Amino acid sequence: MAGSGPRSGTVSGFAMKSQLQITVISAKLKENKNKWFGPSPYVEVSVDGQSKKTEKCNNTNSPKWKQYLTVIVTPVSKLNFRVWSHQTLKSDILLGSATLEIHETLKSNNMKLEQVVVTLQLVGDREPAEVIGDLSVCLDGMQVDPELLTNGDATTIRSECLFK
Repeated sequence: MAGSGPRSGTVSGFAMKSQLQITVISAKLKENKNKWFGPSPYVEVSVDGQSKKTEKCNNTNSPKWKQYLTVIVTPVSKLNFRVWSHQTLKSDILLGSATLEIHETLKSNNMKLEQVVVTLQLVGDREPAEVIGDLSVCLDGMQVDPELLTNGDATTIRSECLFK
């Protein structure tokens, strides 16, 4: 590759780690008819040992955050999204979670994440098959050399990342 010097954490001459901006846009949660008030939801995004949180929205099943969170990822990172309900006097309650694989999202978007809006199904923690709502996020700021996938599959990439 022209102009690419040695960089830390490189595979096939390009940097594996990249800064990714995640915009947590909104969620639509199923209503719990047994409760007087709606949840006070916030989103926690975790990836590769990092964890970021949005602000909470009070008493709503349709929160709108439009909040930017920045994380460092690799092409094989998995973004874990957890939607919590803030509780004042006790532990926060996990409402639902979803996982997004960067590798698959890159493949379906020509190896770049530029203003890619994704809607994820949130699954409850007690009954894994129960969908409790949707979470909309926008991913921006990552581009990967397509040669990465033509030179090997995700397993090869993952092992190269682990042993660098």
